[in-house]
Amino acid sequence: MPFRCYQCGKCCTAHGQYITIESREGSVFHCKSSMTGERFIGQLTEIGKEAFEDKTIFSTFPDACPFLRQGRSDKTYICTIYGTMPSHCRALECYVILIKDSNGEVVGKVRDKRQLSTDNDVLRTLYNSHILPISSKNEVVWQKEAKKILTEAGYKVKM
Repeated sequence: MPFRCYQCGKCCTAHGQYITIESREGSVFHCKSSMTGERFIGQLTEIGKEAFEDKTIFSTFPDACPFLRQGRSDKTYICTIYGTMPSHCRALECYVILIKDSNGEVVGKVRDKRQLSTDNDVLRTLYNSHILPISSKNEVVWQKEAKKILTEAGYKVKM
């Protein structure tokens, strides 16, 4: 289940306290992560070069990562150093629902946009036949109904 960023920004809105920019040379930043102690070089992506100087995101999210910026739409956010982000960012597990089997092993994740990531055919069949058809457009209602269905089928669910 490879990580895919849906540009929701949720994971980055409080990471500003963990990343320090120590110096900058054009589009290259020498940084340190206080979370891991790692020193890393962050380089702005092409889109990042365009977006980085706009600091308005910090009026909404004052503790945001120093590299988080508004995306091209009002509902998306981008990492301006996506290709060179530190290891703790690469290790993030983005999901809205985490699904475990009866032994506690992770068997699936529902990510933003109601997309299931799983290698488990039984779970995929259940998801496609009973969960995807839930008609609610309200995400909270949809997630609660999905949790109920998964729980009744014997899965452990974390939201």
